[in-house]
Amino acid sequence: MTSHDDHPARCPRCRYDLSAIPATWEVACPLEGVCSECGLVVQWCDLLSPRLAVPRWFFEGDNRGRFSFMRTAVTVLMPGRFWQGVRMVHPIRMGRLAAFVLLLVLMTYVSGFALRVGQSLVIAQSFGPINLSVVLVMLKVVVIWPYYYWTAPWHFSLVIWPVLIAVVFAILSDSLHRSRVHWAHVVRATAYSMTFVAAACIAYTLTSLCTSFIWAYGNWATWGWVSPALDWAVSILMVVAVLLWWASATRRYMALERWWAVWLTVVGVSGLGAFVLAVWRHYGLVTW
Repeated sequence: MTSHDDHPARCPRCRYDLSAIPATWEVACPLEGVCSECGLVVQWCDLLSPRLAVPRWFFEGDNRGRFSFMRTAVTVLMPGRFWQGVRMVHPIRMGRLAAFVLLLVLMTYVSGFALRVGQSLVIAQSFGPINLSVVLVMLKVVVIWPYYYWTAPWHFSLVIWPVLIAVVFAILSDSLHRSRVHWAHVVRATAYSMTFVAAACIAYTLTSLCTSFIWAYGNWATWGWVSPALDWAVSILMVVAVLLWWASATRRYMALERWWAVWLTVVGVSGLGAFVLAVWRHYGLVTW
């Protein structure tokens, strides 16, 4: 992808070169302009100097402050605020997007492994003195991937749903082309949406740890309802968060004219695909 430094007057949505327009200014510099290719209204101050408006908490920014990864991840959980601060005019750094996703995977793995170790110790201790060999057997598969023991189909479907949204966008590339949206914007929105996957993985593991505590030390007949209630709460919050994220991305960030139609199509088709794959996996039709 061509950087904004090489073409400082490219349209942020379709990447059409608008550098010839400023050359025609002789008397005054207008505040706004319109892309002749996709019709997007642009602010020339942002287009010619996009780094001035990049939030300091943003992980891709050159002037990012300390703890930008955590600050960006937390802001992602508030889609309206995130897309209010991040705009198409801000340079897209593919390397930093890849680093952000890798850090999410590392954080998810470390958190999940630590929680699974705690869960294994709780379960082993409930049978008497802790037997290290029993704990090691329980952690044999968890070392490879802490979320291997998920059994509920909706866990798997909600985790792969954001990934399938990007796949549906790729399938509907003709629609993106007609809307004059560059593919890099979909990559950016998908990369940051992986924050919801990480949050859901950690939340589901916390729910599993809560279940182990209730089973080992509490009264299951009295408190057994807490675990499924937390599980459903996490699932509902995950669905709402992903829906709000892509609604804000298509409306505020990509500025699509019929954003609601694109939003409904993408989240609907990908959600159906995630459900089908989860059912196949749950009933053993696939082994991953």
